Amino acid sequence: MDMSMHWGDFVTEQTTSYGELVLGVDPVLEDIPLFFKKADRSVTEVLEKYVLFLLDIAADQVGFVKFQSAFFEAFGSKGIDVLAQGIALAKKRNMGLFSTQNEVTLEPLQQRILVHI
Repeated sequence: MDMSMHWGDFVTEQTTSYGELVLGVDPVLEDIPLFFKKADRSVTEVLEKYVLFLLDIAADQVGFVKFQSAFFEAFGSKGIDVLAQGIALAKKRNMGLFSTQNEVTLEPLQQRILVHI
């Protein structure tokens, strides 16, 4: 995204080009296809290959990506590294970025959406 462009203009441009579809990336190891789970790959490598594959395939199909950070946090610090790689690749592909994080407070579970520019 051109940093001089207003977020609203970017959203309009992306939805005009790609529609309103958003790629949600909420990786759960058990749900990742077996193709990515080769015997010589660590769990982190499986996660990385899967996330980068999703972004490669979706790059010309959707204008936005939503990463659910809690799913990456479940993989520890290496999962956060994969999240950072995914964010960097999505930015490189000019995809708009959203991230959801669950926040536990005294109130019931709340969800907030962060916009990455």
